[in-house]
Amino acid sequence: MQFLGQATGRFLLAFIFLFSGARKIMSYQAMLGYMQTKGVFPAMDIAGYPLVELLLIATIVLEILGGLMLITGIGSRPAALALAVFTIVAGSLFHDFWTITNADEYRNELNHFLKNLAIVGGLLIVATQPSRDDLLT
Repeated sequence: MQFLGQATGRFLLAFIFLFSGARKIMSYQAMLGYMQTKGVFPAMDIAGYPLVELLLIATIVLEILGGLMLITGIGSRPAALALAVFTIVAGSLFHDFWTITNADEYRNELNHFLKNLAIVGGLLIVATQPSRDDLLT
């Protein structure tokens, strides 16, 4: 029963990242525009590529690869830590409820931010559990 609960929990925790990464791929230009409206490194570039676009690509890779690592249990501890840091940073940038004056929008962004905190809590639990790598050594 414990294995089934942990496997299901890891899958459900990973699903939000897998789904989000896939959505970013399918709506790449729209997501890039959204990130730019939030002021994510608007004028910086590295080797001729806008930093915001490199961050979007890195986000997609982290969400999909990290999600798969959570599900399989291979490298799940570092994946969970990386996803936890990402979730806190992204939540702070994109769900900045403390800057919003419209009551409905404030509640919506606050709910998203609190959801992100709960996800971070789940990721920290995964990060402190033995991963498949630990069991194989």
